[in-house]
Amino acid sequence: MKSFLVSVVLIAFAGFFLYYFLFARQTGQYVPDTWGDLPCMYLVNITSDSMEPELKQGTILSMNKCITKIRTFPVDQIVLFQEGGSRKVGRIISGEDDSYVIGQDNRKGEEFTILKEDIIAVAELQSL
Repeated sequence: MKSFLVSVVLIAFAGFFLYYFLFARQTGQYVPDTWGDLPCMYLVNITSDSMEPELKQGTILSMNKCITKIRTFPVDQIVLFQEGGSRKVGRIISGEDDSYVIGQDNRKGEEFTILKEDIIAVAELQSL
């Protein structure tokens, strides 16, 4: 009975995983190249309209959290960052040395200046 339950759970997980990556995810999200890179995947639920129209509220965004070897992040890169005790999703507006200015598409004028180490993960979405 126990092995049957484990099989059902694994099949359900595999089904959800396939459905998500084949039909429900937004084009351009991070997908690991190998099974060894699977721990790099970081799923983020977009809970507000701050990044619309590119990221709609309710979107589950797959991001890459294995970013320690990245020296610089390009302008327009979508990132998950830590600011004031909370995590936010935004787009890099500008950057120099080890600091970046992050904005949110639907909140013009609201900007955050953060350090490189405050960036937790990056998305592979292309700008519209």
